[in-house]
Amino acid sequence: MILDPKQFKLVSKICENAYIIEEIKTNKKYAALFLLKADGYEYYSSDQYYKFFMNKINILSQVDCPAILSLKGLVRGNFNFEISKLCHESPSIVTDLMSNKSLKSLTNLKSLSGTTRYIILLGTALGMKYLHSKGILHLSLCPNYILLDENFYPRISGFSKSVKTDKPLESFSVCLNLKKNEDSDCSCNYDDLFNPFLSSDQNFPCTYKTDVFSFSLIAYNICS
Repeated sequence: MILDPKQFKLVSKICENAYIIEEIKTNKKYAALFLLKADGYEYYSSDQYYKFFMNKINILSQVDCPAILSLKGLVRGNFNFEISKLCHESPSIVTDLMSNKSLKSLTNLKSLSGTTRYIILLGTALGMKYLHSKGILHLSLCPNYILLDENFYPRISGFSKSVKTDKPLESFSVCLNLKKNEDSDCSCNYDDLFNPFLSSDQNFPCTYKTDVFSFSLIAYNICS
């Protein structure tokens, strides 16, 4: 869905390419993530970055699950408020705003109640089950990509490197060379989060078990 940028106003800046915006008509807050393409920023101007950005849109537009980050639409024009010069005339995606940020941002998981941790764990598991039922391998699952709403209900995000297939997942594999810190919006180091294959300089075959392995470490992190 293509959105009119004039229907939003700025609330605050999250980081260089992300802003909290508010829909003027409904007063509902959303997050806007921009594709940065600027002279002097070699990585952000690369074809690989653009591929990641478009893959994210492609996956989000095909899913509909309470445990998956919801895509409101794509904005192609300029917003009517001041943004970073890096974002000027750049396309952006608008998603639901997760007020409790991400699982990674929680400095002390033990401060959460057992019920809350159970909700996060179960919601993430159901979200991954839904993705696999649609033939989607996440391939980058980590705490930074488990977003939390105002009730700490999880929403899976981070689909830049995800792969969709029509083949049975039990017999499907894909070779990827996903070096650490190469993602478009992830501050995770794959060295210490959550898939050792993705931190290697070599190509490894990734399967649905890649997601299972990542989820098992997340579950251990939540429960320990």
